[in-house]
Amino acid sequence: MRFLPVGRGPVVSVIGMGYVGSCLAATLVESGLEVTGVDKDEKTVSGLREGVSRFRDPGLPEMIAQGVDTGRLRFTTDYGAVSDSDVVLISVGTPTRDHGRLVDDQLRGCCEELARHLRPGQLVILKSTIPRARPDDWSFRCWRAAVSPVARTSGWRSARSVSPRAPPSTNCAACR
Repeated sequence: MRFLPVGRGPVVSVIGMGYVGSCLAATLVESGLEVTGVDKDEKTVSGLREGVSRFRDPGLPEMIAQGVDTGRLRFTTDYGAVSDSDVVLISVGTPTRDHGRLVDDQLRGCCEELARHLRPGQLVILKSTIPRARPDDWSFRCWRAAVSPVARTSGWRSARSVSPRAPPSTNCAACR
């Protein structure tokens, strides 16, 4: 990645330590990266700092504990920690109502808080598990409803897909 300092890999922040975020963080650490997990729930963060996962995927608790023990995996409730990262992955909850309408409160709140701490050169990626009614429909609604308003007011440049190989539910924004 062109924006990274020479001699080190990217430093990553993962926002949202639910199932998707905790798995992402643990996997990235296992791949050799430094990762900071950010979540607004102090109880979740406290447990993760002790190497305890509330999810029982085979190997996940051990991966988290090992990452914490090596110092490559840290957890915090402070969004300010993202300013030290090269890449920020957003994996907060994006549930839908019974009639299929996106509930974007968590995503919108995350983006508003994140915008206060971003610096030029960071890459922001939205990774969500929102269902798709048809190709790109849900991811586009999610992006438009929660990320785009913050991107416009924060000076982010945005793109709908990282690459042709990126799944439709992955979007990114880069800070100028």
